[in-house]
Amino acid sequence: MKCKFCGEETELFFCPNCGKIIEYPQFIKDNAKLEKELAEYVQSLVQEAQDKKIEVQQFVDKGSIAKVMFRKYYEHCLYLQELCANKKVAKTFASNGVSLFEMMMGFAQKCNTNECQIAVVGTVKAGKSMFINAILGREVASSYPTPETASLTKFRYSPDGDYVKVSFYSDREWKSLWEDVKKAAERSYRDEDDKDDFMSKYEELKADELRPSLLNKEEMVIRPDNFEDLKSTVAKYTSCKYPEHFFAKEVEVGLSVFNVPKNVVFVDTPGLNDPVEYRVNISRKHINSANVVLLCISADKAAIESTELAQTATIFSALRYAKERIYVFGTKIDFHTKYMDYWEQYTKPVFVKELSKKYLFGSEEIANERIFPVTALFYNLIQRAKLNSSIWDEDTVDKHELNRLVLECLGNPSTDFLLAKQRELGLEKGAEAIQPKARFYPAIPELEEKTNIPNIVAMLNDGPIKNAEQIIKDDIVQMYLSIFNDLIARVNGTSNKRLDEIHQSSESDIEIKISKLEAIIKEEEKNNPVKIKVINEILDSLKQVTDNFFMNIKNK
Repeated sequence: MKCKFCGEETELFFCPNCGKIIEYPQFIKDNAKLEKELAEYVQSLVQEAQDKKIEVQQFVDKGSIAKVMFRKYYEHCLYLQELCANKKVAKTFASNGVSLFEMMMGFAQKCNTNECQIAVVGTVKAGKSMFINAILGREVASSYPTPETASLTKFRYSPDGDYVKVSFYSDREWKSLWEDVKKAAERSYRDEDDKDDFMSKYEELKADELRPSLLNKEEMVIRPDNFEDLKSTVAKYTSCKYPEHFFAKEVEVGLSVFNVPKNVVFVDTPGLNDPVEYRVNISRKHINSANVVLLCISADKAAIESTELAQTATIFSALRYAKERIYVFGTKIDFHTKYMDYWEQYTKPVFVKELSKKYLFGSEEIANERIFPVTALFYNLIQRAKLNSSIWDEDTVDKHELNRLVLECLGNPSTDFLLAKQRELGLEKGAEAIQPKARFYPAIPELEEKTNIPNIVAMLNDGPIKNAEQIIKDDIVQMYLSIFNDLIARVNGTSNKRLDEIHQSSESDIEIKISKLEAIIKEEEKNNPVKIKVINEILDSLKQVTDNFFMNIKNK
């Protein structure tokens, strides 16, 4: 855009040279008070940048700008949260396992962080951590055959070197979690010798000895000396092999080698079918604040469990205003020989059929475009072998899997290849002397392509990562309207026609929307006086919150 006042070219909504607003955000246009506040704030930022003789684009904290731009939405959300807290109507605001109150909390999170959060979600053992390692290009996330991710783990770019930030549960949070652990143990159908469940692992690792020192512990930041130190630190607070992981509520990993903008964050979430409900709720709440969802569904068989479909429906409900930002990945396709053939012939048709239902993608055409096969196992093995060729020298699982990869993707070696290698290496024998290792290294680009990871990374870079700023802004607007419309629909039971009329309205001022709400109430008052009485009580509560808000502002 070009500033109409001084002619300066800029991508910002204000001029970094003269500080004038070029174009006000849509949702505060024609609101003189908000326009004035934003203009004054921006002018002060530009002036401060000029005083310090630095570029305003570098100086401006986008988080601060976002808080000013979206503050009105945030205030409205506080009003709506107060409505949902009313005990008389609490049940009205629960739908598809996601309460409207939780959606509002997610909305508030989006307003405050100004981050594009890309959440990797799925059931326990769906291969989420292995998948996120492949996306990162480095095996940082803890991934073993047993369920791993028990806490929210975030990965972001760090210009100041690698770090690990850990926050811990409080006594109150731990008490709630432990109650759910006991409930899970009571209803568990596990065999007595199964040592992977929470309680058994907790006792086996003698975690209770650490509880007094880690509960209520202040957030700490660890600066590892090298990459191996980074991996071991992440594992210590996220892997089920270490007692410390039980008490870590959230782990943030800053990576100096991670080619994404600073406000793009990848999030590894606990499994949606974790037996401990407290940890499931962590994932559900984060889905509500995520901007993009990468849903991992195990494709080791040509079926999707009904429980998995129900969990998938929850995700689609949370992002119903932005289904195009839900990507589904069939993980573990490497389980079968000729895995891509098996995927195309058996698994993909089932995935497309199930996910094209009306409440999910809505059509086979869209589902076809949004479902991708992936083998993070093979991709990560390739990266290990690139860094360390000695992986071929010992009789390990990694070596056997690499042999299988070469055979799967390159087939049996031709006679010409064997003869050429025989001459090159000066060998007296033929096929039995030619190891897959000799075929592996020249074919690395082809083998990586067969895992589909390079294509997925390119797709994310050209899509949500590239468009992160716009996605953040769109989500704020659309999620707000979605929440408000949902509130109106649930409280008033209005027809779809009325809901559509409100949704299509470009008005964002809450007083106008409340006027519409009151008009609908008067219209239906004769038919349903009991319901109207409850709604009137809610509106009284809203008025009280509004009055208190302005009183607090006045006092300040």
